[in-house]
Amino acid sequence: FQIFGKGSKNCADQVWVDGAMAGIANGIDVTLRLDGGQANGVAACNSYFGGYTLDGANLTFGPLGATEMACEEPRMTIESAWLTALGSVTAWSITAGQLHLLDAAGNDLAILSPAAEATVEGTWQLAELAMGDIISLVDSDATLVFGADGSLTGSTGCNNLMSDYA
Repeated sequence: FQIFGKGSKNCADQVWVDGAMAGIANGIDVTLRLDGGQANGVAACNSYFGGYTLDGANLTFGPLGATEMACEEPRMTIESAWLTALGSVTAWSITAGQLHLLDAAGNDLAILSPAAEATVEGTWQLAELAMGDIISLVDSDATLVFGADGSLTGSTGCNNLMSDYA
C-alpha cells in the first residue's frame, strides 16, 4: 500500500505520552489522512486539519487546527499527545507495514497501521452521545442496523424504528 497515496488513511496504534510510547485503547480512534499537502483526521475526540510537507523521508506538519469539543478521559490525554506528536514530526519510515512518525533524532512519536476499509453495514450500538460541546460515554440499548439492501432498522431501547438509507 502507499502511505502517502491519494486519500490514504492510517490509524494510530501507539503515541508518545509522558515520556514513553503508549498504546491507544480499542474504541478510541486516532486517524491520519494525507492528501495533496492537506492532513486531517480524528485526534481521539476532535477532528483536526492542516498542511503537511513531504520531501523524501522528511515530513512536517503545521500549523494544525481542530474542533474544540470536550471529551472524557483518556480521550483528552491521547488527543493532546497526538497533536503534540504531530507538531514534532520531522521524518517518517515504514517498518513491518506500519507507518512510524519520527522526531529529529529518529525516535518514534507515533506508530500507525493502515485503516481497514470501513462499511456502515451491520449492527451498531450507541456508545457516545454529543450534547452541545461535550461528548459523553453512554450505557444504552439503542441500536441501528444498516442492511446491505439499504434498509435501516433499530431500537431506541424503548421503541423500534424502520426506514431506509443511502
